[in-house]
Formats: sequence, structure tokens, C-alpha cells
Amino acid sequence: MPTSAFGDSPGAWVYLGILVLCNAVVTLVIISLTGAFYQRCRHRRMVANLGKEQPAVVKVAHGSVTVLVPCYLPNEQHILKGTVTHIMENLEYPEPFLLILCYNTPKPLAAEQELLPALEATRWPNGRTLRVLKVEGSHSKAENLNACLPLITTETLVIYDADHHPDPPSLMFAAEMMRRKDCHCVQGSTYLRYKPTLLAKILDAEFFVIFFCFFPAVQFLTRMGVFGGSNALWKTETLRKYMFRHDVQTEDIELSVRVLLGDIKIRFCPESRSGELPPKSFKALWRQRLRWEIGWDQVTMQHFRDIRKSSLSCRKKASLYYWLPWRWLMLVTAAINAFVTPLFSLILSTQSETLGPYNQIMMNYSIGTYGVITLFIFANASLMAKRADIPYIVAFQLGSSLYLLWNALIVGTSLFRILTGRVDSQASHFGFYFGAREAENEEAIEYEEPPSGHEQGLNTADE
Repeated sequence: MPTSAFGDSPGAWVYLGILVLCNAVVTLVIISLTGAFYQRCRHRRMVANLGKEQPAVVKVAHGSVTVLVPCYLPNEQHILKGTVTHIMENLEYPEPFLLILCYNTPKPLAAEQELLPALEATRWPNGRTLRVLKVEGSHSKAENLNACLPLITTETLVIYDADHHPDPPSLMFAAEMMRRKDCHCVQGSTYLRYKPTLLAKILDAEFFVIFFCFFPAVQFLTRMGVFGGSNALWKTETLRKYMFRHDVQTEDIELSVRVLLGDIKIRFCPESRSGELPPKSFKALWRQRLRWEIGWDQVTMQHFRDIRKSSLSCRKKASLYYWLPWRWLMLVTAAINAFVTPLFSLILSTQSETLGPYNQIMMNYSIGTYGVITLFIFANASLMAKRADIPYIVAFQLGSSLYLLWNALIVGTSLFRILTGRVDSQASHFGFYFGAREAENEEAIEYEEPPSGHEQGLNTADE
């Protein structure tokens, strides 16, 4: 008896429905990647010649700015001098600016009497000045930043974590984007400026794929970006109005959702780059990523109903749902496409009629979408990445199934901890190595500056 087009069993129909859903989700991803890549190609001349375009950017940048560097002193006292010096001497901006180094510490440190006063007394070039602000009673990055906001008199402010060394033209690109798009926040991209291990090189490749491929793609689809915590330019009044919450794991994402619910515009500017230091160990990486995921999941659960009840348009509500709970659906469908579909295709390679031709078409389409996504990632890398970094980007994408398993483990652990009440109600850290309580246990991580000659400069494409 001939096999029907949909297979003989109810299971074949169910599997077909699952495949249709998975392929619809991945098709949406491909559409967004296509749109984002098209937009990048429209600005290819600027993208491929970032250094050469600086004069044009300088002409349109305007407005006064304050630089904020929040710091947890016990962990970061060894890198502060390098960060402050880099920003004061290398960051390009046409007007003088004030850098506020806002820090907290659970106990007195020698750096408070020696290093910080010396930095504050230094005569910096171009009329730039440094103010050191100790935030008494603070236990978080959020509290440190909130303490600074009433003191700022400039039109805009830019936030850098203590291990960040922004590329010289990064602030200019962000300022130009803010002017051109008339937005309230511009979020730049991040790379690893010190890559002593293979793990660090792979993480740097991950950052490239996230900041230059997927975040712009999601922005193309949703018409909104999110604030990532560092290397971000804000309109001062907007940030002062919303402030940071210190009772969540990731104050940046929580703030993003609140301002987006207030119809505030955030844009990505990947060309505004800043280099940070890598996690000290795999254990530190796990804790960093788990905290990030718990933060995203907390915000998703806390604001799920707020999105529905908000006065935003249906399109903007859908966009916020795409940024938040849609992540879970994408992870599940990606796992099916990455593991179940290839396995079924292998098993049924000699008996394609078992599930029917329609299922076979959907399975082939699912496998083909991986190739299309890979093509877009390679195309972006050819435009934006350093030639030496491209092999690691290729390796990262080819090993994306392992990356998917890694993310599934993190998301599963995060949801388990949240649902079982095993999450601290207050975030006591800034990044993965910040925090008063962390400093007193094995999670504390101290960073030294990378050896001379190991810092990565402007990460532009080779010509």
C-alpha cells in the first residue's frame, strides 16, 4: 500500500508540525540577517574604512559628555590606572570631558590613599579631568552609577566597565549614531583585547557573531536595541529619570526593558568598539554566563505582563516579546534543527518515505538553513573582522552545536534556580567579577593588565 504524502502515522503529522514551526522561526532569523547585512552593505565604505572616516564623524558629533567608570576596588584596583590612562589619553572627542571613577569597597585599601589621589591629581590632556567618588554603603554597580547621576551636568554620559579600553573613535561613532537616529541610548560592541588562550579566542569570536550578526539582525526585525551595561552612550536626563535597580542580577537588561516600555529608543552601533578582559578561568566564565542568563530570565518573567498591559503599539509589544520570551522558543527550535533533524535524516536516508515526502522536504530545508546562516556570518566576518580572527569565527560557527548545548545547559540551570528560589534577590556584583560578597569568597577575581604588546587595537577589516 503506498505511503501518504504525510506519512502513515499520527507521529509523522506531529513531527511535520514541529518542523514547520522550527523552520518558520529560523526563516525569521534568516530574514533579519538578510536585512541587517543589506544595511551594512549600504555603509560598506564607512565600515571598511573606520579609521579614514573619523574626520567625517568628528564634524557631526556634538554635545558635552561625562564618562562614568564604575568599579569594585578590591577586584579592580590593579587595572584602574591602565583604564583611566587609556580613556583620558586615547579616547577621541572634540570637547573636554569629566571622568567620574565611582567605586565601592567593603574595607579600606591602600589604593584609596595612593593610586586614586595620584590619578585625580594628574594633569590630563585636552582639558580632561578626573573625579574619584567613593560610594559609601554601595554593594553594586547599579548603586555606584545611581550615586553619580545627580552630579552630572552634561547632555550625555558614556559608561565603561573598569576593564574596558574603548577604541579611540568609538565614542565619536556612538555620538554620530545618537545624532543621526535621534535616540536616547547607543550601545556599542565588545571584543576581548587580550586573548592568551584558545578559550579567549573563541569567546572573542562569539562576541563578534553576537554584536555584528545577531544583535543587528534582531534590531532590524524589532526596530529596537538593548543596553548591555558598558560601552553605551546615554542621554543624561533619560538615565536620571529611570535610574538603575540594584535588586536584580543584571541591572542593564532590566533597565532596558523599563525604558523600552517607556517608548525610549535604543540603537546598536557595532562600529563603536571597546575591548575588555577575558574571564580568568572556565569556572569564572560559567559564573559570568549563568548570572547573565538568570538576569535575562528574571527580567522576562518580571515584565511579561507589563509588556501586554503597556500602552505601546502592537508592533513594539511584539518586538519586546521577541527580545525576551522568544529566546526560549528559539533555543528549543534551534536544538531540534541542530540535533533531531540531522539524526532523523541520517536514519531515514535509505527510507525517505517513512515520514512522507513533505517531512523530508522540511528536514532538508532545516539543514539548508544552517548553511545560509553560516554564509551570513562569514560574509560579515569578511567585512568587519581582522583577518587573523576569521579562522576562530569559522571554528565557532562550525562548532555551533556545542555552543547550543552550552546555552541549553545555562538556560536550564538558570530556570531551575529561579523556579526553586535559589537566586539571590540582590545583585551584589557589577560583572562576573564584581561584588562585595564575591570578594570574600572564591569567586573573587583579580585582573592584571595584559603584558605590553598584547592589547588589540581597532578591529577593522584588512584591506
